[in-house]
Amino acid sequence: MVFFFSGTMWILEGMGDIPGIADSFMASGMGGISFFQMMYLTFMTISTVGYGDYSPKTMLGRLFVMFATAAGVTYFTMTSAQIMELKANEAAGKGRFQRSLKAKYRSGRGHILIVGGGVSAGSVTVVETFLRALCRDEAPEIVLLSETPISEPVRVLLRQEWTRGFSIQ
Repeated sequence: MVFFFSGTMWILEGMGDIPGIADSFMASGMGGISFFQMMYLTFMTISTVGYGDYSPKTMLGRLFVMFATAAGVTYFTMTSAQIMELKANEAAGKGRFQRSLKAKYRSGRGHILIVGGGVSAGSVTVVETFLRALCRDEAPEIVLLSETPISEPVRVLLRQEWTRGFSIQ
């Protein structure tokens, strides 16, 4: 990744500005500034990298940068917390799928549709692991679809005690 980004920056900087895409500068207390330079300043500020190659000279500019920094730190902190919570849930075996409340209340129990060759000829261990992971909290209606009849080991699995609440169709 470092090689890719370094090489790309080397090429882009070596090419110079492309005609028609060059920055348009205006005079300010910071010197000549452009919209793209301010985008760069904002990104470096809210990501807390802050190279310091640009800094606002006006009071309003400084107040805004203080606000942008606080907002950026808050945003990245909240996003990082959400990612960490998602990873913790996955590690705890809670899975990635969460049915919407609308679908849950509309259908009562909900349903799971399982389609494909794994239903009829797949490993019973894989089917069991899949069903146990999906049906931890409730017994939904389960629909198994396959072009060929469901294998006998899967049928035996579906007659076990832990599947009693399932509605198999």
